[in-house]
Amino acid sequence: MAETRPASAARGDKSMLLAYAVWFFPLGALGIHRFYLGATESAFILLALTVVSSVLNYVGVGPLLGLVVVIWLIVDIFLIPGMVRAANG
Repeated sequence: MAETRPASAARGDKSMLLAYAVWFFPLGALGIHRFYLGATESAFILLALTVVSSVLNYVGVGPLLGLVVVIWLIVDIFLIPGMVRAANG
């Protein structure tokens, strides 16, 4: 017997709730919500900023980059709905 999937699952619909959940937990700073929604280029940039900020914390420059990451994450609160719509095409 063939397994049938709902039409939404066949299209690969992304869940806004899951995107916000991943954003909210520490994974947001790693850009995981952006990877989930298919925005891989910006996800890699956010991931790199977070890693570089963490490394540079030891020389005192990290907090500035950390602030950039925090601002980016705040802006993402408002961008996630549009990214979900774009991912769901």
